[in-house]
Amino acid sequence: MIENKFNKGIPLRDVILLLMKEQRMSTAKLTQLIRPRIKSNLTMILSGKRSFTLDTLDAITEALGYRKGDLYYYYEPECYRNNKANSHSKDILLGKTQRFILECCKLGLFNLIENLLHQLIIKIGDDMEPLFEIANKLYESGKYHESLRFYSIVVQVKQSQSPHAEALAISFYRILMLSIEKAECNKSEIVEAAIQLSTHTKSLPITLYSHNALKIKAHAYFLLLSIFSLEGKWEKVKLLSEELYLISLENQNDTLQQCANLFKNYITNTVVIQYLSLQLILEILSPNEVEHRLLQYYEEINSIFHLIHSDTFESIAQSSQPLTIRKLILLLFITEYIYQHDTINVPNTYIEILETSLDEFCYKSLPKNPWLNRLLLRFCLRKTRRYYEKGKIHLANNCLRQIIDKTTIHSLHTDEIASMATIVIEFRDYLPEDLLKSILLLKL
Repeated sequence: MIENKFNKGIPLRDVILLLMKEQRMSTAKLTQLIRPRIKSNLTMILSGKRSFTLDTLDAITEALGYRKGDLYYYYEPECYRNNKANSHSKDILLGKTQRFILECCKLGLFNLIENLLHQLIIKIGDDMEPLFEIANKLYESGKYHESLRFYSIVVQVKQSQSPHAEALAISFYRILMLSIEKAECNKSEIVEAAIQLSTHTKSLPITLYSHNALKIKAHAYFLLLSIFSLEGKWEKVKLLSEELYLISLENQNDTLQQCANLFKNYITNTVVIQYLSLQLILEILSPNEVEHRLLQYYEEINSIFHLIHSDTFESIAQSSQPLTIRKLILLLFITEYIYQHDTINVPNTYIEILETSLDEFCYKSLPKNPWLNRLLLRFCLRKTRRYYEKGKIHLANNCLRQIIDKTTIHSLHTDEIASMATIVIEFRDYLPEDLLKSILLLKL
């Protein structure tokens, strides 16, 4: 590594001159190699009479046979210099610093930006636009994890200074997206991000992203509706679906209006709305996809209702296709719907086929999604109760034992604790001593 060859205190131009000497390369030859890409006067730059731009440095680095960023270790002092001869400042130059921080983040050179980032925050004060711009450019270039730090800084400052700023609302939206997209998504972190965004949805701009602005705003609403539905926060779902409906009227958007109605109309059927919500969360749809996909789900739900009441229901239950996440959710949805609607006339053999299919996922290959795990747990609790009621004590005890093995009291919601406690109280006489002790250790 170049930084191991030279001390950090050496000026950038001296490092380049030493590297040129090593390679027996003249200034004329280096100038020839970087043209026509760079038209700067290299002699003036290497003599210290002009400062380096990042583009010039990148071109020189490549011409010397190194990778982009290999000389960034020595670039920080250039952020205090403009192009005037021997011009130095105690203050950083905004444009240069912003560009350097952005490029370092893209390359993962975070150790090089700490001091400059601190200086930049001091310089811009309450004006978070430069950091917001860095965050957006990182996000739009696919550097999602890198953008999170900058959106978080914008949020910290803007929340107290400009609570209704567009930049604040967009930052909350992006933080929520990034929280969901993490490989190991943390439910409490996602819910907290959703609550923060829900207080700023009206500040999301309509015009910022030209024709995509409305879709991005709608997407933010869909994400919030999904999360709050899965969490059972129905008051928030109702409020947000009404807001989305008004947005659709203001913008004369029939698709948005249908989607808003979808959530409003199904709010009384928690199974349906949670099915829709889980699909949105698992697929992390882009703003351009979400409206169309929701309407597809609407059609799918209607077709499932038809299937449940028809002779072709057996084809879904006994499908030989592999148990994908999508099929798992469909099976969960159908089974949960049947459990909640006793009037549906479905043969017990079909329900048993559904339960057997779902068992594949419940105890062997649980997906790393907190809401899907919760739906699976609810299914397991309902199935346990059903086994006890049907007199299948051995199967019921095995179900309960498997639930306890994979559960802690802190991971249970209130309704799940109540459901488990009710099962234990009603069917206590059927519980073996070791299972009863395990349940007591949970301190329900």
